Amino acid sequence: MMHDTTVRAGLGTVLGFAALLAAVPGAQAQGVVVFVNGDPITTYDVEQRAKIYAVTGRRGASRQSVVQELIDDRLKIIEARRIGYRIGDNDIDEQMTRMARANNQTMYEFQQRLSKGGIDPNAYRAKLKAEYSWDLALSHRQKGQTGGSNAEVDAIYQKKLADGSAKVTDYVVNSVVFVVSGNAGARQREAAAARGRFKNCETGLDEMRKITDVAVKAPVKRSSNQISAQLNAILQKTPVNQLTPPFPSDQGIEMIAVCEKSERVDTASARSKAEEEVAAKKRTAGTDEYIKSLRSKALIQYR
Repeated sequence: MMHDTTVRAGLGTVLGFAALLAAVPGAQAQGVVVFVNGDPITTYDVEQRAKIYAVTGRRGASRQSVVQELIDDRLKIIEARRIGYRIGDNDIDEQMTRMARANNQTMYEFQQRLSKGGIDPNAYRAKLKAEYSWDLALSHRQKGQTGGSNAEVDAIYQKKLADGSAKVTDYVVNSVVFVVSGNAGARQREAAAARGRFKNCETGLDEMRKITDVAVKAPVKRSSNQISAQLNAILQKTPVNQLTPPFPSDQGIEMIAVCEKSERVDTASARSKAEEEVAAKKRTAGTDEYIKSLRSKALIQYR
């Protein structure tokens, strides 16, 4: 990640939004609610943010809280710029594309969904940009800071060992892909039938290779703490020497053969997660003070 350049980095699991709507069609006709360092926040901005609240389950928020969040968003972007981060349109496009894919949608479908909720995609992008800017500002501020005392980390680490959350499951799996070139439904039924005939990995995978347009990938080892919770739940339910139910994937109709399964205690991962939890707690404690300090230095003029 570089300063004074377009930032290109992903956010893990992002539900946030960003920037200013001065260029949004129709916004010019709206009244100005407040200026933040000379940058206007309009009634259009407030209306759009309220709609975003509604579709993300935050109904009933007061107008004051909406305006305050918009003010904070402007301050977050300004702070990231002050530090030297520049977030370009392409960065936000990448984030929106990831969010669309996470919802099994194309970018067009994702934007259509926003439009059905009365949300201008630029308002969504504005919120995303603010959240991204804030993550960068917080990361920059916390560089060199310690994540917490060893005693705090040790306490959480020992708790993980005691309650079993340090346990992980190791899987050896083979992906079986039924390539789809025509009727996907028929291919799905063919995969389900083949699953019913599958006896074990030793002979079953060879039988799968004999089926037309079926690819059996090389075995790979995956640990439960390295895969999604959803996939882990499916693999946990699948007995050894059996296939998962068929599911659509980018490659076709896919099933996963679980050929080995074993449990172990991952002390390194448990220690790392304990350190992350303590660091996150410390970050949260300092975040409110950080934004308060930005507000105290800003020129905020209500209309």
